[in-house]
Amino acid sequence: MDISLQTAILGAFMGSLVPALSMVYARTQAPSQTALGWWAVGFSLHAAGLGGLLIRHAAGVGPAVHAADSLHVAGAVLVLSGAVVFLGRELRGWWVSGGFVVALIWPEAAGWLGTLHGNGDLPVFGLGGVPFLAAAWVLLADRRYWGRAAAMVFALWGIHAFAAPFLHIRPALAPWSFVAGQMLAVATAIVLLIVVLRRQRAVVEQETARADRTQIRFRDAIESLSEAFVLWDENDRLVLCNTPFRRLFADPFIHIRPGLEFATLMREIARLGYVPVPPERLEGWIERRLWDHRNTRHGIEVAYSNGKWLLSSERVARDGYVVGILTDITLLKTREKEIKSKSNQLDGILNNMPQGLAVFDSDFRLVAHNDRTRTLFDIPESLFQPGTSYESLLRHLVTSGRFGDDRTGNIDGFIRKRVAAMRRSGPRMGERTLANGTVIEILRHGMPDGGVIATFTDVTERKRAELELREAKEAAERANRAKAAFLASVSHELRTPLNAILGFSEVMLTELFGPMGNEHYVAYARDIFDSGSHLHNLINDILDMSKAEAGRIDLDEQALDLGKVMAAAARMVSKRAANARISLAFDLSPDLPRLFADERRMRQILLNLLSNAVKFTDDGGIISASAALNDDGEIVMTVADSGIGIHEADLEKAMEPFSQVDSGLDRKYEGTGLGLPLTKALVELHGGALRLDSTLGVGTTVTVTFPRERTVVEIPRTTE
Repeated sequence: MDISLQTAILGAFMGSLVPALSMVYARTQAPSQTALGWWAVGFSLHAAGLGGLLIRHAAGVGPAVHAADSLHVAGAVLVLSGAVVFLGRELRGWWVSGGFVVALIWPEAAGWLGTLHGNGDLPVFGLGGVPFLAAAWVLLADRRYWGRAAAMVFALWGIHAFAAPFLHIRPALAPWSFVAGQMLAVATAIVLLIVVLRRQRAVVEQETARADRTQIRFRDAIESLSEAFVLWDENDRLVLCNTPFRRLFADPFIHIRPGLEFATLMREIARLGYVPVPPERLEGWIERRLWDHRNTRHGIEVAYSNGKWLLSSERVARDGYVVGILTDITLLKTREKEIKSKSNQLDGILNNMPQGLAVFDSDFRLVAHNDRTRTLFDIPESLFQPGTSYESLLRHLVTSGRFGDDRTGNIDGFIRKRVAAMRRSGPRMGERTLANGTVIEILRHGMPDGGVIATFTDVTERKRAELELREAKEAAERANRAKAAFLASVSHELRTPLNAILGFSEVMLTELFGPMGNEHYVAYARDIFDSGSHLHNLINDILDMSKAEAGRIDLDEQALDLGKVMAAAARMVSKRAANARISLAFDLSPDLPRLFADERRMRQILLNLLSNAVKFTDDGGIISASAALNDDGEIVMTVADSGIGIHEADLEKAMEPFSQVDSGLDRKYEGTGLGLPLTKALVELHGGALRLDSTLGVGTTVTVTFPRERTVVEIPRTTE
């Protein structure tokens, strides 16, 4: 079958035009595949060359044959560039530029070859095989099936281009050469489209898989949230949510599903009583909730009927979708309520405190206070607010005259001094007398952050009581001094006649000037002498007690042998003890050191203790006295009896001057009640201590302890 050359060229032109248009269309469908653009331009240049050749053969005029050769080579270069780009390799600009230069030079060589084979009306096409074979080599790197098919087609097209000079010199084969070119062009276009589409599908599959993985990760992420997550589309229909969101509305009458309208969900939770909304206010509540859903930029706290609180935070995305996060804040609200309750309790406590309280921060600005502080200093409520500086408060108190003294001449200096005092660390106490006479005790403590907490106590009544107490004390002291002076004066006046009574009665007892003749007179004289002696001792005790209370007893101290002093005191009471059949026992440590004390006062101490023991011990009783050195180097003296004892509740009373445990007029044991108090005063005058231990019906033990400083330690002498 013979085919005309013109028909073959027309077929080749159409064969090249179809791939060009196919590549252009494919490029619009797959914008990411830039190789399609290169191929579209390459096939278009080849089709343009064939179109010019077709016009020249059909009309006898047209572009030169050399243009078809040049466009063929340029198109082949662009097809090769598309193959390089398709495989993701680097496309160097000088390759493309060099190919275009060769395409411009090639027609001269092609014209010379055309004259050689005697057919200058047809293009040579030989050099175009080089880019096609190079494209085949590049596509062989794509080891997939369709990549190799494309490489094979390009290789055939390259072989055809190399064979074209030999086919075009034969008129019978030239038309078939163009037909073969048409078929190769169409086959190449089909294979390339298949390759690109498969590549695009692989990319789509990869992107789909990546999107699926991203969506899975996104779902896993929102499922891992402890908060409820929900996504609404631009029409407020549910897109997706996580399990915590479904649990919030786990009700059989609420079906949480994609496509659920936000308004429908709000209406259902209100109808089912999730939120306390009256039926007549339902629609208004839904409208307000819809507005908040789309317009609110801050979280909304929603109280549910079951006591649960949710914080709803919703944000509108640029595409109109709404992202919502619902956080369970029930525990937070409960704690807020507890904190508010405790804060109210604290405010109540602070405002009902009798003391004023003010707290200042490190910049000495008011942080907190109670009402008592403001009323104490009569500060206006508008000024006494958090944030007010200590300097401003102080200036108001000074200028208003509340401080009670005139500081108008140097207000700034006074304020600087007070502010400097506030900066000192450590607790500080002071007093301030206000203009109205109120005395305020001020106690300031520093806080770890540099602030200060101050308390203000109204001590006006306490100061008044202290003044009255001080005046009463001074009056009592004056009365005591007057009493002592009176007792001294009376005692002195009594001693003169008393000495005469004692002297005359003693003369009568001894019958110095002859016998009285009647024994009754002798008995009367003895009674007069005993009564006078008793009164004389009483006066001496009263004077000693007065001197002790006034601190006017002078001690004549020396190193004493305590054993001799105790023996002397025992001799003075031994007769009375023998008359009452009372046993006296003494226990002195053999190595007892000397005691630095007043001998007469020590004898008086021992005599008082032994006399008391004899007086309050029944017939046949036992009295023991001892002295020893304890582990602390103190001399301890003890007098114990088996007498009547004292009730524990009366021990303190027994130590009071002129006090009697048995104070009735018909009491069994006579006395002034000065023995123990005077003894205690004399012991304390020596720096010692007296302790009274007694059990009613068992006996009494008196322990006298002298300080270590009064123990005389003798240093042994050494002989050389």
